[in-house]
Amino acid sequence: MTLGTRFCQLLQHFDEEKKEYAGHYYRIKKLDQTHYEIACLVPGYCGDFSYHPKMKVELIDNQLLPLSYFDNEVIPTIHKEKIDVDSAWLNKKCLELISKFEEVVIEL
Repeated sequence: MTLGTRFCQLLQHFDEEKKEYAGHYYRIKKLDQTHYEIACLVPGYCGDFSYHPKMKVELIDNQLLPLSYFDNEVIPTIHKEKIDVDSAWLNKKCLELISKFEEVVIEL
């Protein structure tokens, strides 16, 4: 099963509303017709949230293309754009995040 197909299945379970599981919050926000933000959020002490991580992706013809990665829960903060890193690194991080969301679906 392609990463795009797996992501489309997740869209049936997640949207802009945060879903809590095991102390973290999970959300997939549609930015426009083809762009999405996938985020795992960690609650802070003052009602704020940290991204652990957040990725922006593009879905075109069932193909998922990772565009950026951001994690401000780690030190130092990681912020990588598609032009900054090897696409294999972004693809690996995207696969890890999709897998994390799939685990949440199984548990919910």
